[in-house]
Amino acid sequence: MAESLEKFHMEVSRAIRRGNVYDEDIPGFVQEAVQDLEREHDWKAMYKEPVQATLTIGVGTLDLIRMKQLRWIKIISDAGHEFPLRKIQREQVSQRAAGRPGGFWTSVYDPTATSTIKFDNIPDKAYKYEHGFFQFSEMDDDLFWLRLAPRLVMAEAIMLMAPILRDDKLVPRWSAVRNPIMTRLLETEILVEFDGADGQMVPFTREILEDDLADADFLL
Repeated sequence: MAESLEKFHMEVSRAIRRGNVYDEDIPGFVQEAVQDLEREHDWKAMYKEPVQATLTIGVGTLDLIRMKQLRWIKIISDAGHEFPLRKIQREQVSQRAAGRPGGFWTSVYDPTATSTIKFDNIPDKAYKYEHGFFQFSEMDDDLFWLRLAPRLVMAEAIMLMAPILRDDKLVPRWSAVRNPIMTRLLETEILVEFDGADGQMVPFTREILEDDLADADFLL
C-alpha cells in the first residue's frame, strides 16, 4: 500500500515499465480511473455521515462540494420532529414561497465542482437539518482507494493508458488483476439498491470495520 498519492503514481510508473516517459501523464489517468469507479457505484467509503446543521434564512439553496448523489435530507423541528424532504423535479415548482422546505432538486453532479441543492420553499427561519450524501473523492493522500484497493486503481489506470502505451497485452493482463478485486468489492463495499421512493437511504448490507480493512486479501 502506497503511503501517499505521489508514491502510488511512482508504483504505476514502475508497473508500466517505460522509465519516466509517462510520469507526467500518470496522475491524470489515475484520477480518471478513480472517477470512473466512483461514477459507476456508490461505495461505502464515499458516504458522508450525517451532521446536523442550519439552513440560512432567505437562502433557498445548499452547496455541497464534489457531491455525487444526495440520498436524503430532512428538516428537524425544535421539538425534535423529523420532516423528510421529497425529491422533486424543477418543473413541479411554479413559485417559491417563504416557509419550511418540503422538497428539493439538485444540479448536475460533478466530481470536480460544487453541486447545488435547491428547495421548493425559501427558509423563513433557521431550520435545523441533516442530510446523507455520497461525495466524489479528492485526489490527495487521504484517498481511500490507496488503502482499500490500490491494485484495482492501478489496473484501471493502466488499462486507460493502453492506447498510448501501444501494448495489446496490457488490457487482458490487467483485466485479470482487476476482475477478482472488483468482484470482491462489489460483494462487500457498496450499498444495496436504492428505491428512491421516499428520499431515504437504504441501509448498508454490511458495515466496514477497521479489522476488515486490515485483513482483507484484496488489499494486496
